[in-house]
Amino acid sequence: MASDVNLVVIEGRVVNEPEVKVTLGNSSLTTFRIANHRWIPGGEGREGREEVNFMAVSCWGSVADRVAQRVSKGCKVVIKGRWQVRQWQDQESGQQREGHELVADDVAVTHEPRGAER
Repeated sequence: MASDVNLVVIEGRVVNEPEVKVTLGNSSLTTFRIANHRWIPGGEGREGREEVNFMAVSCWGSVADRVAQRVSKGCKVVIKGRWQVRQWQDQESGQQREGHELVADDVAVTHEPRGAER
């Protein structure tokens, strides 16, 4: 069976300093979160409003290494990757949990915050 297309391209601001880990298999993993802002116009004399979505992002291997070197809190980034849903059982409560994240194949910094030293 052929795979369906799972391609995400999104722009947002990094809201936390990227966290770098190395797995037991010696692979780099860098994780961070972004905020994506969207303006929703009002209609018929109503005022518009802003909608903000926060997303977890993970990067592996050479992408993770580049992100760890170049990305910091406040950077505006464009991410190309795939959407992933993970499920696990919480060890303390025994409840089934679900997490959503963007697994990045490429991360481009489009704007760095003022005073950034990278």
